[in-house]
Amino acid sequence: MKNKLTYIVSTVSVLLVLSALYAFKPTETTTSYQHMTIIGWKEDLHHVFISIDGKEYKDRKDLARERKGNWDMNPIINLVHQYESEGWEMKSFNSDGMYHTFWLRRAR
Repeated sequence: MKNKLTYIVSTVSVLLVLSALYAFKPTETTTSYQHMTIIGWKEDLHHVFISIDGKEYKDRKDLARERKGNWDMNPIINLVHQYESEGWEMKSFNSDGMYHTFWLRRAR
């Protein structure tokens, strides 16, 4: 009788531990993202190239008119802020002195 009781208690304990482990298993979420690259030419911002998810391409030429001097990068920064207000998140920025590259993404 004692062996049978030990067997039942052990079995129930193992089942409780396994169910507790399964209950707290983290859920795997796979989020799909759209990606955007913005490349601005520092010399005059005459061209700002925008590529969205490999499907859409824009060439913004109006930013050069918004500049107030050779080192004014506010137009392209404002463009990035505009996209951020639309749900895009800036993940990376790189500059080699001639080109400024912004990489943004947002969940689909």
